[in-house]
Amino acid sequence: DIGLIGFGFRNNRYGKVISAMFFRALYIFLWSLLLIIPGIIKLYAYRFVPYILAENPFIGTDRALELSNSMTMGEKWNMFVFDL
Repeated sequence: DIGLIGFGFRNNRYGKVISAMFFRALYIFLWSLLLIIPGIIKLYAYRFVPYILAENPFIGTDRALELSNSMTMGEKWNMFVFDL
C-alpha cells in the first residue's frame, strides 16, 4: 500500500527511531574504540535494529538492541561470510 511509505514519520514515531539509531551507532563506535574486532562483532550484533524498529517503532532503544543481539546470537560468522 502506498500509504505505508511515510509510516515512520507519523504520530511522533520518528523521534524514537532516530534515538535508537543514534545509540546503535554510538555503541558500535564505542566498541570500535577498544579494537576493530569488537566493533565488527557489535556491528553484526546490532544489524537488525532498523528492521525491529520498522516492525514496532514504539519499542524502546534498549529493547531493540537487546532483541537484535539475541537474534544474531551464534549467527554472526554466517552473516559475515554472507557479506563477503
